[in-house]
Amino acid sequence: MGFTLIAALALVASAPPAALPQPEDYLVARVAGPAVVVHGRPGGAPVRELGRQTEFGSPQTLSVVRKRGNWLGVVTSTVANGRIGWVRRSGLRYRHVSIKLEADLSRRTLTVKRGDAALRRIRIDIGAASSRTPVGRYAVTDKLPGSRFSAVYGCCILALSGHQGSRRLAIHGTPSGSVPGYANSEGCLHAKTSDLRYLMRFIPLGTPVFVHP
Repeated sequence: MGFTLIAALALVASAPPAALPQPEDYLVARVAGPAVVVHGRPGGAPVRELGRQTEFGSPQTLSVVRKRGNWLGVVTSTVANGRIGWVRRSGLRYRHVSIKLEADLSRRTLTVKRGDAALRRIRIDIGAASSRTPVGRYAVTDKLPGSRFSAVYGCCILALSGHQGSRRLAIHGTPSGSVPGYANSEGCLHAKTSDLRYLMRFIPLGTPVFVHP
């Protein structure tokens, strides 16, 4: 089941981010002022204004992947998969997260990692052949109760910055609460209830999510 809660956002074309080293800690930036403006490139035309909260009411938290002078390149749902938006450094509050999520589509696993250490391996459903889960780097934007939206999402939803067509990607549950590891979703990653509750407790907003083939 796809995460279909919002319409597709306008997508901006910008240079794809270069390959980055995998540090022990990842920088995330929370919007502390009234809003920040996302640009297609440093000093370029504005694309979208982001307030202090996401459309789902979570603190607006951006995963930082580049730095250029007074500008930060960030992963955000306002740009296309494989692209980054640019924001000015002002009006942001910074922190580091030491956790990352790595999804292996061929093995149908999601691994919670700190550095090279695997903290938990989770069996997942992935996108069907007609709606494959897109590979790339994303970030966790929201942690939401599934009951707020529909029983089809199970207990919990971790919304991601990426898109599958017009739908937002997410890690969420199923009506039964169990996951056998099939390729049967509309692009999202499905996990069983116990694993989702662990992720909801343990994974900070802004955590990077790497989806591999």
